[in-house]
Amino acid sequence: MLAPFLSRPALWDIFSCEPLSDPARAEQLRTLVGLGAEHKPFECVGDPDESAVALTEVSHHEGWREVTALDELAKELRTESELSDLLEAQGPSRVPAHWLR
Repeated sequence: MLAPFLSRPALWDIFSCEPLSDPARAEQLRTLVGLGAEHKPFECVGDPDESAVALTEVSHHEGWREVTALDELAKELRTESELSDLLEAQGPSRVPAHWLR
């Protein structure tokens, strides 16, 4: 979720690795965006739709162009939202309506 907003070097400084380009984490990434074998919500990262929108956005960034796995995964996703949609206020609680009961 940070990748659309930070440069690759800044992310490296935070994580001391690059999970988005690590082939060993491909299945984990697929799970985050709702395509993995096990569908599991990652509340601390974002729901699968939010993660898919963020990944799609990152796949368009010049700094990530050579990570072809991101582009290939983004092409599998059917996101209906744009990153700007996710940044809009969702009422006083800021919780998306689909999460409220």
